[in-house]
Amino acid sequence: MKFLKSLILLFFIGSLLFSQERNCGTMQYLEYKKSKDSNLEQRMLENENLIQNWITNQPESSNNSIITIPVVVHVVYYNSTENISVAQIQSQIDVLNEDFRRLNSDAINTPIPFQAIAADCQIEFCLATTDPNGNPTNGITRTQTNQSSFSTNDNVKFTSSGGIDAWNTSNYLNMWVCDISGGILGYAQFPGGASSTDGVVVDYAYFGNTGTATFPFSLGRTATHEVGHYLNLRHIWGDSNCGNDYCNDTPVHSSSNSGCPSFPSPSNCSGNGSHGDMFMNYMDYTNDGCMNLFTQDQKTRMLASLNTFRSGLINSNGCSNNSFGCTDPNAVNYDPNASTDDGSCCFVSGCIDPGAINYNQNACFDDGSCVASILGCNNSIASNFDPIANTNIAFGGPIDNTFGTGGYFTGNQHLVFDANKQCVIKSAIVYAQAANTITFELRDNLGTIIEDTTLPVVAGQQRITLDFNTPIGNDMQLGISSANSGLFRNNSNVNYPYNIASAINIKSSSASSDPYGYYYFFYDLEVEAICTGITTNISGCTDPLAQNYNSSATLDDGSCIYCTTTLPYTENFDLGNFGSWTNTGSAGNWILNQFSTPSNNTGPSDDITGGGSYVYVEASSPNYPYVGPFTLTSECFDISSSSNPTLTFSYNMYGTNVGTLNLYANNILIWTLSGNQGQGWNSVQLGLPLSSTLVLDFEVITGASWNGDIAIDNIGIVQQLINGCTDPLALNYNINATIDDGSCCYISGCTDPLASNYNSYACSNDGSCCYFSGCTDPSALNYDPNACFDNSSCCYISGCTDPNALNYDPNACFDNSSCCYISGCTDPNALNYNPNACFDDGSCQFPCNTFSLPFYEDFENMNNFPPSNWTVLNNDNSYTWNLSNIGFNSNKSMFIENSNYSANGQIDDVILPAFDFSISNNITLTFDLAYTLWTPLISTSWSDTLQILISQDCGITFNKIWQKSGQDLVTSSISNNSFSWYPSSLNDWRNESIDLSSYIGNSDIIIAFRNINDYENNLFIDNISISSYNLGCTDQLACNFDSLANIDDGSCTYSSTSVTDTTVCDSYSWNGITYTSSGVFIFTTVNNFGCDSVATLNLTINNCTPVVCAEDAPTNLSATNVIQNRATINWDNMNSSVCLVDQYR
Repeated sequence: MKFLKSLILLFFIGSLLFSQERNCGTMQYLEYKKSKDSNLEQRMLENENLIQNWITNQPESSNNSIITIPVVVHVVYYNSTENISVAQIQSQIDVLNEDFRRLNSDAINTPIPFQAIAADCQIEFCLATTDPNGNPTNGITRTQTNQSSFSTNDNVKFTSSGGIDAWNTSNYLNMWVCDISGGILGYAQFPGGASSTDGVVVDYAYFGNTGTATFPFSLGRTATHEVGHYLNLRHIWGDSNCGNDYCNDTPVHSSSNSGCPSFPSPSNCSGNGSHGDMFMNYMDYTNDGCMNLFTQDQKTRMLASLNTFRSGLINSNGCSNNSFGCTDPNAVNYDPNASTDDGSCCFVSGCIDPGAINYNQNACFDDGSCVASILGCNNSIASNFDPIANTNIAFGGPIDNTFGTGGYFTGNQHLVFDANKQCVIKSAIVYAQAANTITFELRDNLGTIIEDTTLPVVAGQQRITLDFNTPIGNDMQLGISSANSGLFRNNSNVNYPYNIASAINIKSSSASSDPYGYYYFFYDLEVEAICTGITTNISGCTDPLAQNYNSSATLDDGSCIYCTTTLPYTENFDLGNFGSWTNTGSAGNWILNQFSTPSNNTGPSDDITGGGSYVYVEASSPNYPYVGPFTLTSECFDISSSSNPTLTFSYNMYGTNVGTLNLYANNILIWTLSGNQGQGWNSVQLGLPLSSTLVLDFEVITGASWNGDIAIDNIGIVQQLINGCTDPLALNYNINATIDDGSCCYISGCTDPLASNYNSYACSNDGSCCYFSGCTDPSALNYDPNACFDNSSCCYISGCTDPNALNYDPNACFDNSSCCYISGCTDPNALNYNPNACFDDGSCQFPCNTFSLPFYEDFENMNNFPPSNWTVLNNDNSYTWNLSNIGFNSNKSMFIENSNYSANGQIDDVILPAFDFSISNNITLTFDLAYTLWTPLISTSWSDTLQILISQDCGITFNKIWQKSGQDLVTSSISNNSFSWYPSSLNDWRNESIDLSSYIGNSDIIIAFRNINDYENNLFIDNISISSYNLGCTDQLACNFDSLANIDDGSCTYSSTSVTDTTVCDSYSWNGITYTSSGVFIFTTVNNFGCDSVATLNLTINNCTPVVCAEDAPTNLSATNVIQNRATINWDNMNSSVCLVDQYR
């Protein structure tokens, strides 16, 4: 977890000062975490107490069991360089195991005073073989991100911020590898932090000891340091001057150390000791090559951490017994014990050592057949014949400058080597920072120049010709003459010595600070042994007319080759061989292939015509970067009779790191192309130079990485230009055509104009002509199984297709017999449901949710307005009806603040719930009103209005039944008028009453109060009452008792009996009947309310004679019971003692 603070290059005359220092991001990260988690520091103190308690209670005898920690490595990459290899990841795991078990090869560098406390920590690491879900894994995840770099804010640990979420941090050590900004090498989370962020983060340039690992932090010690923090180790200097790292066996340091100090390196701290700083401890800041130990106390702290708050790692099954390897039985490296394929299967075996005499560049599995190259003269007739030599040309030294980060320098450093045999250093690969002219030198061990050559170089990789005759000698020098060369050198993973076929042994460099840590300038040296003393004939072709004429040959060996092949000529490699083409390049061979190349995302997927063969150069290891030339050479063509020879061929150059394809005619470059040209084949047509003979060379130099395969196919040579279709993808492609005449045809189909599927664009009949069209889609509604050509009539939407129908669907193309011609309400629950209607016209009416009468609202127990089931309509979202704290002899009413409501003419409604008027016969609406004008009466144009509206159809429509405005609306005396007026006494109120009896019988009545604003004054309403009264008989004993009546109207009727005694002379009429004889007669009647009336007549007929009284004359005569011409005569003195007559009829 180091900061790469700076990389400072200071150039001095004749020397180079190289300085690089690192710091640790963990403490910076810890402070960041504390700022986000106020309880973190307390938890860390508790963890420290837990650790000290565990250490105190451990038995003195050590436990020899090994703890294995499962590791998952999350590679989060922005570009391919950051997407580090499996080999680099495994190298880091190997380093951790070596460092924590003290198996590191540099453990011998631990100073003797510290060797006794250097610890085998008994901790090992493995890439997880089982993921959190129990599935097999290789312990590596790869995530491409759109973040060019990350900081210490943990974004790399979350998928949501461009990284990837952690695996279960209790069971796995999560290690994120990415590009960390700000020069930070890595950082870790101490125990006690959030589980979602627990783990270690390392920059991709300082992870492992191969690939992108960068000097001086290229040995994997950054991760060793960070895992120490993860297991609760502090920096050895305690992050302060003479600080505490909680380990008693580490000397007290004044500060961190950097670089690689000399032992001893004392500090001025009490407790530093006579041996000085332990700068080689993994928890210091020195270079990777200077670190080599943990101490016993550091081991104890880490084991305490693992046995307490990181105990889940001990019990994790992340490293179960899943075995990774090649599971394909056909592969040469098939592993029968492997349960999970790791992608390593290889199908070509051979010698994979580039320095071997039998090196096979196509092999990916070494079969042990390598034969070491031994350089020497292997010509038996030479005077210096070497019987043990097996080659007279060999290559050696590093192949390229990618094994370290490299750097270009202006100094004149050199390589130091022993020449064990007399030989010629023929050539070497160099890497130049820019174009330049450089003098290259071969010197003896004293620096005296033996040979030199001055050559121009271009930017990038190139092979230069040296031809240095090298005598036998030790400590010889291969270098440059002066500064400012701009050549690249390496500064990491140098592995001296480099032996070249037992002839040259490169031992070191001239770097003064570390002769074994750098490698300068010259890569892949070509060394040749020169045979001498040959006096016999030289065999070869001695005919000057032959293509391979050898002017030095004195003895013709029958090898002469003549240009006999004439034009036209074609080669498409579809016979499965190279035809007359041969591999002649020094870097390797072109490969004959079918289908796709082995590498992903590069090369063709097939040959140009499909199913045939093509030839290509494989750009994967060891053929990159910038390796070449790979040369494919033709036979010799006789083109002496050709007036306009023309070459055609096709190429495929697909991949992100495609190099260069060159074409030579008779050793003259006539065509070149570089870089990614996209997936697919491209055709080229070139005029060839006039000559009697022609030899072609296709040459490839690979690009910067493996994804740059280059292929060619369909080579053709004609004597002159031929018109025709030159596109191999066309149906009428003419392989001999050299001039495209525009006739290429790409469309096949039916060419018969009489067919339903005639295609006027088709140029090739494919036998598809069809003469019956229709819908051919079985999923369509109008599918026609007899149709052979689809006429685009397929229909997928059914419905009513009649425009006259009420439910006509213009999108329907298939009639489903649903057309409807009667509209109305189709809802059976509606009041106006029409069972004959098939199309709903939106007219349905439904009963309201009604309330019964009486109703009363005084707003007193209300805190919010409107009341439940009331509705306020506020069309302009401005002032509207609301609750007031002033009422009629009370504390509450509803009001609207017209005095502040400047939007004249705005309507605001308060709508009451629905009421049932069906069971009442007298209904009255009453309410208390308070209002006054603000504007003096001299202006009558301004007037607020109050209306009462009523709905009989459940609120669909409303009709006005009452209205007052202006002076009619005023309830308070004009002397009280004021702006924004509020009633202050009972005299400011007036009760209004509205008879609603005309709406009796309706069960869905809704009443609304409407205010029409004219910016006048406030209006108040209180004590809203809807009362109903019913007139009728209220006596329960009456026959017509009305249970709904609450006011008696005097209409009560009852059952009754009556008796009439009558004596008459001859006849008597009663209830419409005339009786002529005496008797008892009963007459019963029932009225409309069910009351019985029983009348009894006791009738006596005595056939009497008239009697004349002699008494006084009757007085006050009166007549009763007048019936037609009869009556009863009554008088005052009729009961005299003389004349006992009551009545006279």
